[in-house]
Amino acid sequence: MLEIIKDLCIQKGITIAELERRADLGNGTIRRWGDTYPSVDKVARVAAILNTTIEYLYTGEIKNVPNAAARKMEALDDSEVKAVNDLIDFYLSKKR
Repeated sequence: MLEIIKDLCIQKGITIAELERRADLGNGTIRRWGDTYPSVDKVARVAAILNTTIEYLYTGEIKNVPNAAARKMEALDDSEVKAVNDLIDFYLSKKR
């Protein structure tokens, strides 16, 4: 789980320390997750901040792509959402 969190932090451009502050976790808490199992509520807070699922943090696998995509779209503004929807429509029209 720790390596997945580190990778996601790099992708998001935040440090582990910043993630801990945002999740209201103590300093060094996440780094200890390499040796211990954290409580689900802590993992849920981290997953929400990283815009992913608890399952992904534990397994590294994305199984529910529609929900993951919907969560990512929540971070976009209206024009960006329209652009994504237009792109989806374009690809769907090519399949017909």
